[in-house]
Amino acid sequence: MKKYGYWNEPPESEVMWWSSIQEAPLDVVEFVEFIYTKYRDIWKPFKIIDGPDGQGQINLRAFEEGIDNMKCKKFNGKNKQERIMTVFRYLDPSGEGQVSEGEWGVLEQLFNEIQLSIKEFVAFCERTFGPNLKDAWDALDDDGSGEIDENEWNSACQQLGFFGLTSPIFNFLDADDEGTVSLDEFELLNSFQTKYKSNPDPNHAHAQRPEVRESFSGDIDAHVNAVHDAEVRHAKEHPTSDGSPHSPSSP
Repeated sequence: MKKYGYWNEPPESEVMWWSSIQEAPLDVVEFVEFIYTKYRDIWKPFKIIDGPDGQGQINLRAFEEGIDNMKCKKFNGKNKQERIMTVFRYLDPSGEGQVSEGEWGVLEQLFNEIQLSIKEFVAFCERTFGPNLKDAWDALDDDGSGEIDENEWNSACQQLGFFGLTSPIFNFLDADDEGTVSLDEFELLNSFQTKYKSNPDPNHAHAQRPEVRESFSGDIDAHVNAVHDAEVRHAKEHPTSDGSPHSPSSP
């Protein structure tokens, strides 16, 4: 590249690495979702597990103890140890039995994609239902039960025409790990509103968190437009009962 393209490789510190949620083990994704929901910071849990006198390395025993100390319930059940081991092995690809800060950093890439998935969904809701996300909730909770399990969530999102990832959003909202999402949990999405962030709904406390609304905003437009294009295609392929196509709103 230097010889023929006159292009110098950027330093590694300036490269934005990316990992796909779909390629990571489910237990790893759920661990990242827990970290995101509780800490909003990928590095704080590492420091908690490593301890005040830590050396920047985490072994399996410290990781297991850290999971309990952080009150993470994602892995509770008869196969808890096996699931925790899955996460640890993912973080320790060399198999040395230690996870360094550099190896831990792979979680930040998944952390970023979860943020992106949530923002895509919120932007879709804003385009489809307007600024009040309660209207989106009413459409998702069509039976009015006040709670939605994951199967209902995935099915409702698809029926509404959302083609992005849905499970990471559900797991993010299911903060108590009970397997359902309530309206109170759904209102966490107010923090991610972008189109209406200059005039947030004062009735929602979550709408007052600009550090969350602003995070990761630089790359969202292209992804939102791509999702909107998919909605347009869906509308053309699935016309209304009178034969006319749906008219999705502009992004």
